[in-house]
Amino acid sequence: MTSAPLFARGGTLTAALGDRLERLLIVDIGAAEYSGGQRPPYAPLLAAPRTTVLGFEPHDEARAATEVDAQRIILPHAVADGERHRFHLCAAPMTSSLLEPNTGWLERFEGLADLCRVVGTEAVDTVRLDDVVEAAEADFLKIDVQSATLLVLGGAERVLSRALLVHTEVEFGPIYQDAPKFGDVDRFLSARGFEFHHFLDFGTRRVLSGSHAFGQAATRQLWADAVFVPSFTRLDALDSGALLKLAVIAHDCYAAQDLAHACLTRVDARTGSDFAVAYRVAVLAEDTH
Repeated sequence: MTSAPLFARGGTLTAALGDRLERLLIVDIGAAEYSGGQRPPYAPLLAAPRTTVLGFEPHDEARAATEVDAQRIILPHAVADGERHRFHLCAAPMTSSLLEPNTGWLERFEGLADLCRVVGTEAVDTVRLDDVVEAAEADFLKIDVQSATLLVLGGAERVLSRALLVHTEVEFGPIYQDAPKFGDVDRFLSARGFEFHHFLDFGTRRVLSGSHAFGQAATRQLWADAVFVPSFTRLDALDSGALLKLAVIAHDCYAAQDLAHACLTRVDARTGSDFAVAYRVAVLAEDTH
């Protein structure tokens, strides 16, 4: 019987599992860091010395502004379907996209058309993620490509077949022309063994009435980040190493204690360990303080 790790109150599963945790590979597509931006969702995983981030950022200025260290490699590729595309450079760099902003629709919302105003275009060659050898064993796939998500996912069938979690921006309206919405992304990933888990970081805007917006609150939700996890069928098929990785991601990145516990329970059933028991005791102890 494998003894359980000592889960410290308020600690991370990354630290608790220590050497039991295999190498974690994070693939970050759209890895640029913008002024005032939040830390990436996978930031807690960087505490593990065997965590590696493979980032993709095709533009020199954005790539130069992105922090690189021993754990973080940035490749100068645009990831999509492997075809040549026209990249739309927008007034706000975080809104630049392989897809053209839907200006007529954006003008209905406060300030959005200005942010997405195209200031230039350039032809770019893209690569399929499945053709990037370094990305083959990705555990955590993070995508932020401004509505070009399905172009990326369509070229990542092999990567998706073993990835443990997909964290991607999704849209709820036609922000870009002919762009997929959340439902399209959900259907694509569902057909490949993933289930939607939760939204976070909603983007909202006020609707314009003429040239002005009324009301104090911006209530129209236009985009968000969406997290997808393995379906229950796929979860049951994961090996113990993958289950420990997913437990760590669930707990440390998203505070998804139920998913982390479900993963640890499956590990215990296979190996005779008592990870789930130790985890449950630690979580319940935190709840009483």
